[in-house]
Amino acid sequence: MMLNFFSKKTISVGWVTHPCYYSRKVYLLDWFKPNMNARFKPVAEWINKNSKDFHNEIYNPNKKYNIVVFLKIMSDSAISEAKKIQAYGGKVIFDANVNYYEIWGEFPIPGTKPTTEQQGQAIWMTENADHVVADSTYIYDICKKYNEKVSWIPDNIDVHNQYTGDKIHLEKDKLILIWSGIAKKAYHFELIEDCLYHFKDKIHLILVTRETKNNRLPAVAFRMKKEFGCDIRPWDSSGNLSKSYHSDLLCADIIISPKILNNSYAMGHTEYKIAQGMAQRLPVIASNQQSYIDAFNNRDIGFIAKTMDDWFTAFETMLSCSAQKRQEMGDLARECIVNNYSVEVISKRYLNVLAETLYNESVTEERGLECNHQ
Repeated sequence: MMLNFFSKKTISVGWVTHPCYYSRKVYLLDWFKPNMNARFKPVAEWINKNSKDFHNEIYNPNKKYNIVVFLKIMSDSAISEAKKIQAYGGKVIFDANVNYYEIWGEFPIPGTKPTTEQQGQAIWMTENADHVVADSTYIYDICKKYNEKVSWIPDNIDVHNQYTGDKIHLEKDKLILIWSGIAKKAYHFELIEDCLYHFKDKIHLILVTRETKNNRLPAVAFRMKKEFGCDIRPWDSSGNLSKSYHSDLLCADIIISPKILNNSYAMGHTEYKIAQGMAQRLPVIASNQQSYIDAFNNRDIGFIAKTMDDWFTAFETMLSCSAQKRQEMGDLARECIVNNYSVEVISKRYLNVLAETLYNESVTEERGLECNHQ
């Protein structure tokens, strides 16, 4: 997002979206390549367009702001920067989207176990921020232990230009399951590997990831590829919808997200993996991660599986139901996303937090969701 030196808006908001925010090179690159951080760009653009007072931009460390938002940036340099901002009278918002507060359980996926240093940095940013935005209700509950001024704001979904909900479900002999994520996190398929083999004659699986090289993918991905139909596709989030993940979702019938919930890191993630598919009118089969339960909002849009029996029941039911039933589930799923996770809804909630932070008003705890038929 290009910095607007000529903005006449009176309240400036800087967003720290890169660990090397202090680098002149990193900052200048945003003049020529719009920042694609999904939690920053859509929200900042919506607020800039619809707010009379607030102007949002990539943080410039040489400039003073009314408010600075740190997006999962919690290094020692970020702590020093936060102190500097508050010293000149600016407000600090810490956007927490990962559970570095707790360290428990087994961490089989490399790089997911937080260090004690990261834990300390996350706690400091949370305790000392003027306001904390938690990306999931699980993290919300943790952050409330360190700071009373916490709001839950989940990830946003562009339901108008990207995830447009054009899926029409059809009767098929084989249904296409789809998953997306960091390559190494496909390890979670070990949870349901035997279940997938049991239904292999009725399914085709698509794994979408940015890292498709063999040395990046866990062994379970190759076992599944050998055992039954399994495509490994590169992630493309570009504007070319004919070659993007948005189109991959329209080719699929069910979005799935197995999670081995055996450590603190896995518990705190957002609903983003399933929300994209829900926006495209796909029913869901997912593990009982808290953010997934929140996204379901007690609606009949698929299955939350806690045990292996739950997974077998979910697949057996979904693979035998009619296209009409999948369409009904998908329609409800999209309504939930449009009403609760769309760019407009999330941006309004962030705008409310900006106003509350600046004017030191009481915090409205937005834990409730709406999912009404329209």
